[in-house]
Amino acid sequence: MNKLIDSGLSAAELCALHVSELAAYVLQTFEGAQQSGKVHPYSYNSDVVNTQYKGASDVELLLALSEAWSFLEVQGLIVDDPTQFAAARPRQP
Repeated sequence: MNKLIDSGLSAAELCALHVSELAAYVLQTFEGAQQSGKVHPYSYNSDVVNTQYKGASDVELLLALSEAWSFLEVQGLIVDDPTQFAAARPRQP
């Protein structure tokens, strides 16, 4: 799955998911969103809201995505890239 919209879920359904479930969908889409092995949260969220889910409640969807990003960071599944401002990458084992 390269894009969140490929999940087949509407924006409202994404927002209704438990944060861990939405985080799993977000993590699955990292490969398609990476640039040089990194994903910028703002660019990712912007693509989801402005391109994939046009017309959705921006604030609600952005909040849900932000919570999912935070969940992934707390669980140690993604880490900030110390060489880039606000970029994240999947954690290397």
